[in-house]
Amino acid sequence: MFCFTRLPQELIDSILDFLIDDSQSLKASSLVCRSFLRRTRVHLFRRLHFDNFRHFHKFRNMCQASPHIPPRVETLALHSGWDDRKMRGTKHFVAVMSLFSQLRTIKFIHINWSLLSQDVRAALSSHAFQCISFHCVTGINASDLFSLVSGSRASLHTLELHHTDVAGSLEQGEQSALYVTNLTLHDSALSPEVFWNDTSFLAPRHVHTLDVLLHNMTDIHRLQDLLSGGLCPLQHLVVSHMPRSTNL
Repeated sequence: MFCFTRLPQELIDSILDFLIDDSQSLKASSLVCRSFLRRTRVHLFRRLHFDNFRHFHKFRNMCQASPHIPPRVETLALHSGWDDRKMRGTKHFVAVMSLFSQLRTIKFIHINWSLLSQDVRAALSSHAFQCISFHCVTGINASDLFSLVSGSRASLHTLELHHTDVAGSLEQGEQSALYVTNLTLHDSALSPEVFWNDTSFLAPRHVHTLDVLLHNMTDIHRLQDLLSGGLCPLQHLVVSHMPRSTNL
């Protein structure tokens, strides 16, 4: 322990910075000595993942005891269980969301969007996200998406749809289509109709990086239609192939 206390704090911080993506090592390091604690907390609370409201309620209690934690959160992942049966006392969720002053990325995983309360939706839409990611999200339509990004239109640059289809199209009177430079479509609607309708929720000519997952020849033809229809010029195209059967 004596050797750690003699090290300059700047050197300790630099060493711990190498563990930024290794949460288990960061947790272990935070228990070594007090000089490690501040830097490990910075990285440990940079990304948060909540599986249900019970975990979020515990975090709220932690924030009350340590108000310096919420401003460190940059990425928030909300997993299954976020529905109207488990979102008891949404005022706590709303209050804590307002403390995330540096929140830039949000991920929704296995969530039924139609079951989220209006208070929760309003709290989410109050942030200026740079990246929004959907994984196996159901019950979401174009109007829901536009409501979510209402505070992010100037900042949002990345949209990821994994096993998620955004139903419907823009209604008359809604704002113009989203401008995102990075778009990921994995097992989601890879269809020209998503982009080329007058009521499309995406503006294709602003996409610089497209990441797609192809399963069969139909997906390949759809990608060809997209590329020939005005999605070019792309700066980066990432194509992955995962056949559903032995025949492409």
